[in-house]
Amino acid sequence: MTPASDTRDVRPAGAPDPLRQAEAAAYGRERRRRGRVSRVVMAALAVGAALLGNRIASALATPGPLVLDGAVYAWAALAALWLAGLPFAIEGWRASLRVGLSRQRLPSWLGDQAKGLAIGAVLAPLALIGLVAALREWPHGWWVPVTLGSLALELVLSVLTPVVLVPLFSPSHPLPPGPLADDLSALAARGGV
Repeated sequence: MTPASDTRDVRPAGAPDPLRQAEAAAYGRERRRRGRVSRVVMAALAVGAALLGNRIASALATPGPLVLDGAVYAWAALAALWLAGLPFAIEGWRASLRVGLSRQRLPSWLGDQAKGLAIGAVLAPLALIGLVAALREWPHGWWVPVTLGSLALELVLSVLTPVVLVPLFSPSHPLPPGPLADDLSALAARGGV
């Protein structure tokens, strides 16, 4: 009596799974399509804002100083961009759930969206106020302080992001003691980290 032969697809360890490869390709195509449509919508929003600039300015007119004006304009732009991008973000979240790239549920995802909006609500007015102040102070050379300010902001954010912002969205826990922790500590020590 001969043993029954196994007809399953047996691939060498580490060989790509054709089904997963097809799913990944479909996910990538969908993500690129969604990105293109999102960019078209955002470009249309920007063109609309430019064409309707005077009406938007009169609707958002505040009797306050530059700081208040900058904050109101930045918050209005932030809200408009977020609302315009929300359908694409939701579809991206749903697609990542479908293919198993994420297990995040809707309440947690909405919480992350709120955190992102809160961070934007702090940073956007500062950036816009700095830009307008530079335009007023140096009408012909405004780009120099704006460039230096954006470099400084990027440097500060590159230091703060891993320590302050990333833990807001993706909390981590210390690695428990063991061989992996020892190996990673040794690697970090060799790298001077």
